[in-house]
Amino acid sequence: MSLKLPHISRFISATLLFALREFSLWSILTVLIVYNIYAALSSPPAGFQPLLVAVMQPTTSSDAHINLAHWYRQNGVFDKAKNELVLASDGPSVLGAQASPMDILTAWENEPVRLKKDYRYWQTVIKEKPDYRDAYLALAALAYQLGYKTDTKQYVEKIRAIDPGLAIGYQLSRLLE
Repeated sequence: MSLKLPHISRFISATLLFALREFSLWSILTVLIVYNIYAALSSPPAGFQPLLVAVMQPTTSSDAHINLAHWYRQNGVFDKAKNELVLASDGPSVLGAQASPMDILTAWENEPVRLKKDYRYWQTVIKEKPDYRDAYLALAALAYQLGYKTDTKQYVEKIRAIDPGLAIGYQLSRLLE
């Protein structure tokens, strides 16, 4: 007496295995690409890592927090910059430091007022001396810092009209493009 086993078609199972193999290869490739994109977007910017490592050291001084605060401020993260300055003021002071963290914070908070005051001053200077190139240069820099794009362009054009050979005039016009 012979044992009869049920008949299973090889075509269906082989086709299914081949399709699963192709699908799994493309899936793995897709997952790797998505992971690399995520890693690139979520990685810290250049220059941040050494500052963060310096702050995490057990012998951290307030200088490390101040440096990190400056980095945050330059990159537009003002809340974290303020927090780092508060942490720096709580920590041990640095011998030979030029300014305390709270002085730096006060200067940062008062900067918009100072910029507007300087902007008004240089506007009065160009009313008195309309061909004073350096006054227009100061006004262009201040207008750019204050976000007055149209005024900045006007001042740069005036700089280039007064002194066409001035290299910084060309640099400023390229910056505004």
